[in-house]
Amino acid sequence: MKLRLIWKILAGFTITSFVIIQLVWAVFYLLWGDTTSHTRSVAESVAPIHLSAARLALETGGLERYREVVRNWPESEWNRLSVVEDGPATPRSHDADVLWTQAVDPQGASWQVSYRLPGKKPDWHWRYFFQIPLDWAIPSMLGGLLFSAALAWYLTRPMLSLREGFHDLANGRLDTRLQPVMGRRRDEIADLAKDFDRMAEQLQHLVRARDQLLHDVSHEFRSPLARISLAVALVRQAGGVPRESLRRIESEVARLDQLVGELLSLSRYESGVADIDAYFDLKVLLETLVVDARFEARSQGIDIQLRIDDPQRQVLLQGSAELIRRALENILRNALQFSPQGQAVEVHLTDGRLAGEHEAIVRIGDRGPGIPENQLEHVLEPFVRVPGGEFTEGYGLGLAIARRAIQSHHGTITVGNRAGGGLLVQIALPLARIDPKLMDPAS
Repeated sequence: MKLRLIWKILAGFTITSFVIIQLVWAVFYLLWGDTTSHTRSVAESVAPIHLSAARLALETGGLERYREVVRNWPESEWNRLSVVEDGPATPRSHDADVLWTQAVDPQGASWQVSYRLPGKKPDWHWRYFFQIPLDWAIPSMLGGLLFSAALAWYLTRPMLSLREGFHDLANGRLDTRLQPVMGRRRDEIADLAKDFDRMAEQLQHLVRARDQLLHDVSHEFRSPLARISLAVALVRQAGGVPRESLRRIESEVARLDQLVGELLSLSRYESGVADIDAYFDLKVLLETLVVDARFEARSQGIDIQLRIDDPQRQVLLQGSAELIRRALENILRNALQFSPQGQAVEVHLTDGRLAGEHEAIVRIGDRGPGIPENQLEHVLEPFVRVPGGEFTEGYGLGLAIARRAIQSHHGTITVGNRAGGGLLVQIALPLARIDPKLMDPAS
């Protein structure tokens, strides 16, 4: 899993804050001697107690009792103590770092007990980097962490909006705009959002112009095509023209009329026209479609196998049954067109509720030649025909129309090659959000 930018910023600023705190502490430690007063002050506080304890041990039990007492002290403490027998020649310490007292044991011997305090500025060691006082470290680290979190949020929030905007734009939602999301920002990211909006607006304008052109041209074609068909009928009645030529003209006019019809359908689906207030059973629709398609398949020597995971359960969708029927019919006819004789087209309906998902999945697979891998991502675009051989038939609109119809119902369609040969088209459509009791015949 990639490390997200926000965690990179948090980690970077936290480490930087820690290093800065340590460096500041080191400079402060080196320049001001009283930075070591903590150890010194502790020693000055405990020195009288240790001297008193040592004197008491000597006075009550002598040197043996003294050794028994200091044996349980930390090494850093008893190492600072020293005991010498006091006599006329014993010098008295005048060192400010040495405290001393006298004691007389039960045998009458006099002892001098001294305690050497740690230096005011001990030798530097790398360990001191990690001995920073907590009253420095905790506020500094919390402040650095809060600052880095705020900065990370400030930088990554618009980036997430940009990412979502590009994702929506790539999925065909050309009305996506980012400037309202940026608020009052006046930086480079806001300029990028402004350029994004300008790009999305231009794309939306171009797509609308293309759709309008397709719609207008298709409507303009309808009238001359109708007049040509009428003229052909009149010529046929009058006679004098070879029937083969008339059949050829009628065939070409029919193909043009089919193309115009597909263009009009594509234009209508691009506009997102769908009756979202209607409910229909996808299972029944698919069963009817397969029954009708089998008549055509039998004449080609092809079988259509339908498999439904739960035949007794309704699969209700919300939208236009006619649009979904045409989409599935286009895909099914495409599978029949490229299936070799003697093979079967497989249709499989899965109710996602059986797997805890709220969608229906239809898979239509054939055993045809499939599609080259480098063309799979383009085959759902309008007027795209895979070059070479059998794929050059048609106008490249069937799958494009199917995709538009499915997308208008907030569904998805994917195309891939099957293992062992053939093409597999998978359609996922969201189930209707209604009371589950209405979807279960048993209730």
